[in-house]
Amino acid sequence: MRRMHLRDLRHLATRINVTYLDQPTALIDRSGVFATGLRAHRPLDRMRPIVHLAFAHPDEFLGVVQFRQVAPDRRWIALALGVVDGCTEIDRVTEQLLEFSIRRAGGRGIKRLFARLPSESELSEHFRACGFEPYMRESILQIPEAQGLTLVSTRVREQEPADTWAVHQLYHASAPRHVQFAEAWTSHRWDPAAARSTHPSTKSYVIDDEYQIGAHARVLCGNHTVVIEAMYLADRQEYGIELVRDVIRRVVAESSRNHIYVTVRAHQAELESALHSLGAVHFGSQDLTVRYTAAKVTGKPIEAVVPLTHEVLERVPKRVPTYMKHPNNGVTQ
Repeated sequence: MRRMHLRDLRHLATRINVTYLDQPTALIDRSGVFATGLRAHRPLDRMRPIVHLAFAHPDEFLGVVQFRQVAPDRRWIALALGVVDGCTEIDRVTEQLLEFSIRRAGGRGIKRLFARLPSESELSEHFRACGFEPYMRESILQIPEAQGLTLVSTRVREQEPADTWAVHQLYHASAPRHVQFAEAWTSHRWDPAAARSTHPSTKSYVIDDEYQIGAHARVLCGNHTVVIEAMYLADRQEYGIELVRDVIRRVVAESSRNHIYVTVRAHQAELESALHSLGAVHFGSQDLTVRYTAAKVTGKPIEAVVPLTHEVLERVPKRVPTYMKHPNNGVTQ
């Protein structure tokens, strides 16, 4: 197991059974394992992809795993994992590639690795065997022909840079606590400028709820594919539905050739029901998983009683100070 060198690109051109993860975002960038491996050697790019290879001996290529890095903490997100045709030890190669990646990430100071895994799949079992913990289930809905989207919402507006902190507060108010602990997003996640540096065709929309943001949707575009992610206050479900419907209307108005996907998390069942009424089709389900490279502290602090090593003497009774016993002070002896 080792990281990929430039001369190893020839191995990525062989026949490999590849599973592409990070769906449906991976549909925006259909570069494949070879193009991702080529990007991993771009000079002066600190956020270039990470590629690790497996070999039986110095020149017998067996498999590959690829990750992308995300700022600002440079967390790793699994992109693809593949094993060459004819490999007889698929389970062993897969798990050793993951274990090597985890060790290397920990050695470079990376605290978390993430993977979106198809639910109830054999690949998911390999990731779990290597310590990846599921923290949320997610459904992917495809909207082939959206109907009934002629109404224009007057409350939806495009996100401004000044909204970044408010959107981050919306995330804290809407996402379950264990999800926040697992993802550990900072406000950098919702900064429009930072999002465009990763995905140039990224737009975000919000609905205001008096003094706060009531709903937020992020739209990723590319390769005639659109991915929509949304969040909203638990007591403002109608905001989330209205926002997603309006965003779909905008996408369809710009181009009818786009394939539209919406990711819906397990705690957003009302949004999934509303999208099914628009003709949405269930594309797949996946588990969001995280692997910590450092041990989590789960125990409560213990108050230990330190035993005394010396015998405690009885307290001496209080006495009058000696200077008060001097004859000139009129104090009797």
